[in-house]
Amino acid sequence: MAQVAPNLFQSLDDDYVCAFRRDSSGRVSHLFTSGTTALERVPWLLSVAVQRQVFLLCALALVLVLVGPTRRWLLPEQLRAPASWAANSFGFQLLGLASCSSFCVSRGAREQLYVRLPWPIWIVQTLGLLGLGGVAWFMARLLRLRPRAPLAWLAGVVLMLYAAWLWQWRLLGYWF
Repeated sequence: MAQVAPNLFQSLDDDYVCAFRRDSSGRVSHLFTSGTTALERVPWLLSVAVQRQVFLLCALALVLVLVGPTRRWLLPEQLRAPASWAANSFGFQLLGLASCSSFCVSRGAREQLYVRLPWPIWIVQTLGLLGLGGVAWFMARLLRLRPRAPLAWLAGVVLMLYAAWLWQWRLLGYWF
C-alpha cells in the first residue's frame, strides 16, 4: 500500500484502495475499502471488554437474585417478588436466546456474517419484555419503600443496567 493522497492508500499490485475518515479531533473514525465495505471504530463503551464485564456483573447479580437464600438475605420481603419476576424472566430469556441460536440456526448459517434468526426468537424476546415489567415493578416498590439497605438499591441499579444492556443490543424484542 502506498499513500496517494491524505487518508487515501492504493495497493501497489492492483487497483485496491482504502481510505480513512477522521473526526473533528483528527482521530481516525472510519475505514473504507474498495467496494462496499466500511468499518467504524467502536466506542469504548461498546468494546468487547466492557460489554463482557457488564454482562458478567449482571449475570452474577441475576443468579444471586434467582437463588432463594441469597434473595432473602439481599432484599426486604416487599422487594423479593418483583426482583424474582425480573430475574427469572431475564434468565429464561438468556437461556432461550442461547437455545435458539444453538439449535435453530445451522452451523453454516452461524458462520456467515448475517444470520436470519428463526421465528422462536420472537417468543423468547417477549421474556425480556416481561423482565422489563418486573424491573419497573421492582423500581416502583423500591422508590416507594426507600429501604436503608444499600444492597436493595444495588439490585435495582443492576436490574436497570441489565435492561439497558438488553435494549442496547436489541434483545428486548422491540425497536425504536
